[in-house]
Amino acid sequence: NPSHLSVGTQHDNMRQMIDRGRINDRRGEQNPRSKITMADARKIRRLSDAGHSRASLAAMFGINPSSISAVATGRTWRDVDHRDTGPARWINKG
Repeated sequence: NPSHLSVGTQHDNMRQMIDRGRINDRRGEQNPRSKITMADARKIRRLSDAGHSRASLAAMFGINPSSISAVATGRTWRDVDHRDTGPARWINKG
């Protein structure tokens, strides 16, 4: 039944999805494919900044060195602040 459809742009569709609570934002630990936790991502960044090699971190955390690189450079887990040593939390970039 197309009576519920309306003409709109991609932007209109995305805004409507957000307004109606239909967004599936499964970042970090909420992603079922995640192999590490926010605390792990923080540790990886701190240890990488301290000079640990990608290979040694990969062995330590049981993930691929390319995944370590993605975490260390902020390509993935970019919302995790590695300077924070408190409980795991998301950064509000709003």
